[in-house]
Amino acid sequence: MAYDTIEIPLTISTDAYQDLDVFCLNTEFGLPAKSCKIISAYLIDKDKQIAGDDAIDFYFFSQNVASLGALGATANISADNFISNKLQGVLTADENNSGTSLDNVKVHLLMSAFDASPPAAMEGVISLRSGIKSATNANPMYVGAVIRDISGLDYTNADAITLVLNVEY
Repeated sequence: MAYDTIEIPLTISTDAYQDLDVFCLNTEFGLPAKSCKIISAYLIDKDKQIAGDDAIDFYFFSQNVASLGALGATANISADNFISNKLQGVLTADENNSGTSLDNVKVHLLMSAFDASPPAAMEGVISLRSGIKSATNANPMYVGAVIRDISGLDYTNADAITLVLNVEY
């Protein structure tokens, strides 16, 4: 077994968000192998906007047939397109995992969207299997996010969020 850390810079809107808005468009990233298991995941929030009562769901897909919707607008992907994207799993940042804060950055632990409380360890929560080789990645995956519940996000920097995955392969 081998381990790797994958850093995924996400592009977000600098407009005010509402519940059920697309937080970030499907963003391609590469896996170190065809199949990986996420053993931990977290967000680095440079603008410190995500509060303890906010909830954002991150959807992992092996294909990128369709976007979840327009950035900063209500998610509106059809059921058929969602299925065609080949969902691999969902992680969430919410009130159960509000994270830790330093002077200029906040770090949020992500957990399975289907757990009532944070697991002691995420091991085995999501296994990822990449899709068809893309122009930039031999083992591509895609992640997009939707705000489930928000108390008022208003980012000033479109590059304020980085998703970090620790994987086993």
